[in-house]
Amino acid sequence: MLRRELNEEGKQLRLQFAIKYGSMPFSYWESVCFSDETRFRFDQNGYVTLHEGSERLKILNSVPVWASLGLSVPNVIKKMMEELTPITTSDS
Repeated sequence: MLRRELNEEGKQLRLQFAIKYGSMPFSYWESVCFSDETRFRFDQNGYVTLHEGSERLKILNSVPVWASLGLSVPNVIKKMMEELTPITTSDS
């Protein structure tokens, strides 16, 4: 399985998040959406490498993957699609 290494700083940040938000009511989480984007690259030998952060923008022969998680995900995706829809103009 391909996964990111979780360093001590990341562990502390996750713990702080859990302490801060762990007791929030269900209604709070209905409007929360977590998302992540990364790129996977397959080399000639079949190995897969994971690229994230600013380095992922310059990787040739890679596949971008975006994922989201949350109760509000359908609404977030709808909003993104509305913003990504190209505006066409006619040349009159």
